[in-house]
Amino acid sequence: MKKILIPIIAVVASVIPAHAQNILVVDVYSVFTNLIEFKEGQKSINDLTTQYQDYLKTQSQVLTDLRGKAQGVQLILNDPASDPSAKASAQSQLNTLNAQIEQETQTIQSFYTQSNDLITRTSQQLANKELTRISAAVKDIADKRKATLVINSASVFGLQNTVVYANDASNDITKDVITKLNDETTAAASSGTATPAATTDLLPMPGATKPAASGMAKPAAGSATK
Repeated sequence: MKKILIPIIAVVASVIPAHAQNILVVDVYSVFTNLIEFKEGQKSINDLTTQYQDYLKTQSQVLTDLRGKAQGVQLILNDPASDPSAKASAQSQLNTLNAQIEQETQTIQSFYTQSNDLITRTSQQLANKELTRISAAVKDIADKRKATLVINSASVFGLQNTVVYANDASNDITKDVITKLNDETTAAASSGTATPAATTDLLPMPGATKPAASGMAKPAAGSATK
């Protein structure tokens, strides 16, 4: 451990005067996972993901039912004993069912792609928003404590784990950052000035209804990209 730490200290010491060194550490991952706003935003994303999955499951069953009907009609067409009028009626039904199957397949594929892209994009936007807040809070606390350097002690969202060893708990500002940001969120909620945690506007409800008896429910997939 000492052999690894010495080169890092040597580099820091080479660019910062000894009398001015005040190095703080912050566990960014711990901050993220303990923020009220982030947890609420993630819960909303998870809830909506479940709704999308339930909707797609329902529509997949609709598609399965349509295919089952088509197979039943095909049996009539394949039956040599079927009279011409029955076959003509069956062919008409089969054409309708095939059109419905094609439409339902496209609907499911389109909705899946749009909802998946929306969840991914919104998750990233939530993470970016919270990272911006964290950066501002770290700067504020670091300035007050006259820090010359703040090092992330966790690897999250592309940030590298750069702290090898830290034995001074007083230099860890993780709890200070969490407290500051959660206090701001609570205060904003109490005053009625809080803004949604990047979920209401970016993650509208699917707007889709359960399939009607005809089995051709159309999801509001377009609304999911607003």
